[in-house]
Amino acid sequence: MKKAISILLILCMAVGTLTGCLGGSTGETKAPQTKSNETPAKSDETPAAGDETTAPGTAAEDQEAIDYNAKFELRFTGSLTGEDRTELLDEAIAILNEKWPNVTVVNECTSDYAQKLKLEFGSGAGYDMAYLDDLNQQTLQKNNYLMDITDDVIARGWLDEATEGAVEFNNLRTPGQYYSVPFLMAPITVYYNKDIFAELGVEVPKTVDELETILQKAKDAGYIPTECGGDNYFQMVWAAESMILNSAPKEDIDDWYYQVNSSDAVKNAFIDAFTRIKKWYDNGWYRADFEGVKGDDVLPLFSQGKTALTLDGDWSLSQFEMSGINVGAFVFPGFEAGTPYVVNAVDGAWALNVNLDANKKACALDFIDVFYQPEYLAKWYEKGYTPAVKADMSGVEATELHKEVAAASADTKLGFYLDNVKPGFLDLLTKNMQLLTQGANTPETLWDALDAEWQNK
Repeated sequence: MKKAISILLILCMAVGTLTGCLGGSTGETKAPQTKSNETPAKSDETPAAGDETTAPGTAAEDQEAIDYNAKFELRFTGSLTGEDRTELLDEAIAILNEKWPNVTVVNECTSDYAQKLKLEFGSGAGYDMAYLDDLNQQTLQKNNYLMDITDDVIARGWLDEATEGAVEFNNLRTPGQYYSVPFLMAPITVYYNKDIFAELGVEVPKTVDELETILQKAKDAGYIPTECGGDNYFQMVWAAESMILNSAPKEDIDDWYYQVNSSDAVKNAFIDAFTRIKKWYDNGWYRADFEGVKGDDVLPLFSQGKTALTLDGDWSLSQFEMSGINVGAFVFPGFEAGTPYVVNAVDGAWALNVNLDANKKACALDFIDVFYQPEYLAKWYEKGYTPAVKADMSGVEATELHKEVAAASADTKLGFYLDNVKPGFLDLLTKNMQLLTQGANTPETLWDALDAEWQNK
């Protein structure tokens, strides 16, 4: 989600209902049943341009004459914006054009891609491909806009090559059926000013209580403890979600996220997290008048060297490296020392339009395959991104901050972007957290508003 991640990662902006959409998840189940088919070996032979033959690795029922010399346009959108990601996508397109020389791939990734999806699919044919977070996949899937690519995911080996659970994540609402394939993860990380920590005489916190002690010490020393964007409240949302993930039992979180059941443990975890966040605000641990700060300004403000720490995704890693600040990284801690759950999920996943013809489908699948090539994926890793593919990156050059981010998240347990539970939930959460900081909401009434929407299935 995603998705400004992010969302995702990064993160994950919710969209309004598409034409005919019924809203949130059906909550059919939360446990995927992975198919046991053996993965056929990939063919190393690439048909020459102009050859008409069966595409290697395609599902048997889809095997038909594929014209690799066909001329058409392949349009896609998603959250993969920014200079680095655009350049990397251009490289993927160039690799694809070696096999499909006459295909024009049109990259329409944008920060408001969710709105573009709504408009394109709701009023017309839609994009040929989309890089979707879990939330937007739900929405398109419910309206039958996406192609079931289960057999292709298995035949091309993506299920085995992906990090355990990565392919399933966006598809857990349709166990055993796959409508998308990821290639990146989106972990939320705490970036901190090492010089300020050294001055305060503090170390990386192992618990939430230790983190709060650092925030107070930073305030007492005249520093800004932490940042938040007042237009989206992402940093506040991520902090609250981190606390919830480390409070309620994981099976209860799963049931809530997939709209199977909402337990008292989940309710109490939400209320306790909101109570803590209100304390953070009341204690002045956020920048004064942060409500007037835009999300895009958080990193530049941190780079002024007056802020102790801030939450962000690995998609911002290169910007932290260029800040000129002595930056370190750690994951948001749990309530007890140990291995915490971290807000982290697949950054997004490639999905196909259900109406693609044979040539476009084969081309789109070949495009996805580029993102599973270790040599190409290494370029994303070099830029600071976290692969969702089991490719060995040990020999790939990485910066010290990147190594620190990777080491910090290596032994953590993956948690959800809880705001992705259903369409519109992030907007509702943001609005009610604003009311919380303004004193118009209590942690209990905030939960009541969220629970009412959760129950509205």
